[in-house]
Amino acid sequence: MARMICAVILTVCLMLNLVACAKDVQPPTTVPTIPETTEAVTEPVPEVTEPASPVLLEQPVSGKVCVSFLPTESGGAWRYAVIEDQKAALAAFEKATGAIYSDEWWIKGDRTQGLSVVYGDYWDFVESGELVYALGRVKAEDAADLYALCAETARKMGWKEAVAPEQLTGIVSATLRQGEKEVALTDAEAMKQLEAMLCTATYELGGTGCPFTALLDLEVENGEVLTVALATDSCGVWMSEGYYYEFANDSQILFDLFGVTFPFGKMEFQ
Repeated sequence: MARMICAVILTVCLMLNLVACAKDVQPPTTVPTIPETTEAVTEPVPEVTEPASPVLLEQPVSGKVCVSFLPTESGGAWRYAVIEDQKAALAAFEKATGAIYSDEWWIKGDRTQGLSVVYGDYWDFVESGELVYALGRVKAEDAADLYALCAETARKMGWKEAVAPEQLTGIVSATLRQGEKEVALTDAEAMKQLEAMLCTATYELGGTGCPFTALLDLEVENGEVLTVALATDSCGVWMSEGYYYEFANDSQILFDLFGVTFPFGKMEFQ
């Protein structure tokens, strides 16, 4: 009986020991599998080349074929723009300048169009369509491609048809302005005198170096409003898109009609 009791006790102790050991055994740690990394393939981003839009500049760009013109409202300063298609512009320029046929200069009698091309030298388009500069002339047919490119670019920048003296008849109102200052002409007799000066003005060959900081807005009988620039020194000259016309020996004769003077180029009321 004693043996049986001892055997039972031994069995129980053995079982308790096994349970305790089981508690101490930790499950094996699972090592996470790190997937192999593959280098991402990046698709190349295609270059987007925006066409260069022409911008109005105060100076030509060296090494580029540029067009030059004189806006009525620029104060007498020429403006420039780079022709967008430089490959076509350069080809047209080389075609034109490679066909010089005469060494006569335009000052001998041509009227300019107020439009020039600048590439190293300044070349002027004249009313006959020819291209001229200080050392030679190019026939209109040889300069046609270049003229088309220059005119297209200049029009995008605001170049427009010039006002001619014969258009300045039947004036019904006139306003002289400079910056924020302006004065309207109301006297009927003074209006007649103004019209007589403007519509009989003569073309000034070669232009002038005057400042044109005053603008004259003229409404004519058909309702159209025409704007010309007036020299604000002593020269009696008006200008439109690079065309110069002399209306008097002294500009003050016109400004007196409006009761203003331009000392140092700034409008002052008399």
